[in-house]
Amino acid sequence: DQRGSPQVLTRWDEPLRFRVGGPQGARHRAAIAAAVGRAVEAAGLAASEVTLPPSGSAAKDTTNLALLVFDDEDLDDHTPCDAQLQTLDASLSYARIRMRTSQVWDCVNHELMHAMGVPGHPSGKTVLSYFPWRQDKLLDLDRLLLSVWYDRALQSGASPFEVLWIGGQRIAGQSA
Repeated sequence: DQRGSPQVLTRWDEPLRFRVGGPQGARHRAAIAAAVGRAVEAAGLAASEVTLPPSGSAAKDTTNLALLVFDDEDLDDHTPCDAQLQTLDASLSYARIRMRTSQVWDCVNHELMHAMGVPGHPSGKTVLSYFPWRQDKLLDLDRLLLSVWYDRALQSGASPFEVLWIGGQRIAGQSA
C-alpha cells in the first residue's frame, strides 16, 4: 500500500544498463546519472550508461532502466513523474521512469528508489515520503533500505519477514 507495507522482495538480479532520454534528457543527464550512481552504490550493484543505437541500425537497445525527461506539458497535470516496473519471477527485468523537466530535482531520487524495487511511501526521513525532508539526495534511511534490499543474504522473492530480519540486524549493528 502507499504506506510501505512489507511485500515479497523484488529487485535487480543483474547489473543496471541505463540511459537518460526524452526531449529534455540531455539537459539533465549529468544530474540523473549521478543519482543513479548513488543508488547503485548504496545497493552494491553495478551500473553502466548505455547510448541508444543509431536510428535504423540493426543493433539492439540493451538498456533495462530508462530515465526519460519530458517537457512539462507532455505529462498529465497530476503526474510530475512516475515509475513503471516489469518483473520476471520477483526479479526486475525493466524499469521506466518519466519526469517533467521542471520536476527532475523533486522526482529522480524518489522514482529511483521505486525503480530499485522499494515499494510504497513510508513516512519519515526518506525520499519515498510524500513530504520528504530533502529530495536532492538519498537520505540515511534510503541508503539503509537499499543496503538491506540488496543484502547478499536475501534472494529475489524473499518473504517480508526475511527482509525485516536482515533490516533488524543492520539497525542493531549500527548501534553497537
